Amino acid sequence: MHIESISYEVDGIGMTGHLAYDDNRKGTRHGGLLAHEGPGLDPHVKGRAERLATLGYCAFALDYLGAGEPVRDVQRTMERLAPLMADPAVPRRRGLAGLDVLLDQQTSDGDRIGCIGYCFGGTVALEIARSGADVQAVVGFHPGLTTSPDSHRIKAPVLMCVGTND
Repeated sequence: MHIESISYEVDGIGMTGHLAYDDNRKGTRHGGLLAHEGPGLDPHVKGRAERLATLGYCAFALDYLGAGEPVRDVQRTMERLAPLMADPAVPRRRGLAGLDVLLDQQTSDGDRIGCIGYCFGGTVALEIARSGADVQAVVGFHPGLTTSPDSHRIKAPVLMCVGTND
């Protein structure tokens, strides 16, 4: 399996995402874009990217907060998320930058991309859909849900799991 950290920049902030794909497969693969929970890009989401890779995907776990270790303090996490919650354009830009990284991979089929987000990452995935991005599916697990005048731009099916058992 090919696993790689990829650095990129958004809003003047250095981001580091996690790319995974099965390097024994030939050709392009369906793409899976993953957005982490509020504390930051952690082993959980990196592991999900690697699991998707074992299923034949080219998976990229994007970073929407900036390079570094995840924060475990709830107050610090909320401080880091505040600018993203205040302006939906910020998580949208950061999510689309991660999508661009995935689309730039020779192993990723740009016509077959799905987005998965966890917690605030679900909001990031929803903002990617609201941008009108050409993705084929968007799934969020316990995301924040807000209304948006851009919701009419969504092209993909959207599934947001917000129940107690989710």
